[in-house]
Amino acid sequence: MANAGGPLGDVLVPDGSDYHRKPKRRSECLDGPRPCPWVSCRYHLYLDIRADGVLRINFPDRDPHEMAFTCALDMANDGPRTLDQVAGLLGMSRERVRQIEEKVLHRMKRDERLGALSRDEDRVSVGLDDLV
Repeated sequence: MANAGGPLGDVLVPDGSDYHRKPKRRSECLDGPRPCPWVSCRYHLYLDIRADGVLRINFPDRDPHEMAFTCALDMANDGPRTLDQVAGLLGMSRERVRQIEEKVLHRMKRDERLGALSRDEDRVSVGLDDLV
């Protein structure tokens, strides 16, 4: 990987001429490089852009290539995790993860477009960018 200067500091980008070929679909990045170099992807865990346009770096003490997981979709594909595991991976407290889980379940129950949730369901995969 090479460093490319930008208004937000150094950003990691892939070497070579394929930089402009960022995957557009999940199927295009399944077998891609890990950790994922595409920090601008909405599922990348390194940074978030809030609704008001503010950029938030989720892991200011690490570079993206130092993260165990960089893609929320990869984490979801690995199956269910405990609150402690999610908290460790996302750099949050266990209590904050529990609060987000509770908020997501409440929204899903309220949202008629998603239908009714079964009481037997233990896990729900949702993007954190809409909740935090």
